[in-house]
Amino acid sequence: MKKLLGIVVLGLLWSSVTFSKELKLKCTYKYIDTEYPIYKVGEDVYLVYDLSSKEYIVTEGYIKSYLVSKISDNYYLNYSEIHRLSGEKIEKAAQVEKSQFLEFENLDMKNKDLDAFNKISRAVNRTFYEIKTSKLNNKPMWGEWKSDCEIAKKKF
Repeated sequence: MKKLLGIVVLGLLWSSVTFSKELKLKCTYKYIDTEYPIYKVGEDVYLVYDLSSKEYIVTEGYIKSYLVSKISDNYYLNYSEIHRLSGEKIEKAAQVEKSQFLEFENLDMKNKDLDAFNKISRAVNRTFYEIKTSKLNNKPMWGEWKSDCEIAKKKF
């Protein structure tokens, strides 16, 4: 009886590991638009998403996320979305004014929601183009990265 119970428990553990909601992706950059590129077009990055986490907004068509951050005296908004059918990932970021940052400062980063994502993506897109087309010599930070993603597979 103990052996049977042990087999059942091991079987349940194995099935929970096998069917986890972790998504591993290999993404290849196809477009980079920023003054300070870290990656190059054609370069690969590997990403892991825990789809059961509330840190991601998972819908039938997209995996979305956003970030609100302050580094020193600079304020940043960032969003990313992966189209689940095409595998295209788009990420955009912009440095914003403190007043704009304060609108989003108190968002719960552990429980993200679609309404907040939409507000942040609109703010980033609006600010991104203002900064990019600005004639200032010392422009605030902005960036857009596009990549094609596929499920990462073990090679050995």
